Amino acid sequence: MTVWTDFLCPWCWIARPRLAWIAQRAELVHLPLEIHPEIPSEGVDSAAVRRTGDGMADRLRALARDENVSLSFPSFVPNTRRAHQAAEWVRALHPEAFDDFHDRVFRAYWVDHHDIGDVEVLVEIAASAGAEADALVDALSDGAGAASVAEASERASRHGAYATPSFLIERGGAELLVPGLQPREFFERALARVGTR
Repeated sequence: MTVWTDFLCPWCWIARPRLAWIAQRAELVHLPLEIHPEIPSEGVDSAAVRRTGDGMADRLRALARDENVSLSFPSFVPNTRRAHQAAEWVRALHPEAFDDFHDRVFRAYWVDHHDIGDVEVLVEIAASAGAEADALVDALSDGAGAASVAEASERASRHGAYATPSFLIERGGAELLVPGLQPREFFERALARVGTR
C-alpha cells in the first residue's frame, strides 16, 4: 500500500497510529505530496494558509483524542519541499533511518512547532534519527531528493490523488485509491477487496 502525506497536514499527523496499524497488515510505503507548494521557502503565518474553521478544528481535535495524538496548531506554516527532499535523501542513503526521520519531522512541526523548512532543523532531525547529518546540507544544496519528490507527485496525479493522506492499495493488477483518513473498518474491507493482508 502507498500513502501520500505532507508534514503540514493535520490529518496526516493524526493518522500516524492508524498508519502503524495498517503497516501490521500490509506493506506500507510513504510518499511525499505537497499540499501547499505555493508557500514561499521562508514560510508564512498560518492565517494565510490554514482554513480550518471552528467546526473543522473541533473535528480534528476530537479525532486526535480518539487516536491519542496530541494536536496543537502551529502559528507558522513552512514550505515542506525541503523536508520532503531531506526525507527522500535519507530513504536513499540511510533507509534504516527513514521511518524514524519521517516521524521526527512530523513531531518537530506538530509537537515542537519548529520550522521544518529550515536546513539546520532538518540536519538536527537527521542526526537524531541516525543519518549522516553533515552530508545533508550539501545534498540539499545540490538538489538531492528533488527528483524523487517530483516523481511521487506525478504518480499521485496519475492515480487521482490530490489531497493528503491518500492511499493506493495494489495487488495483482487491482488498484483502489482511498482518499482521506478512513476508519479502520474501511481499511479492513479495502484490504480484503484487493486480497492484501
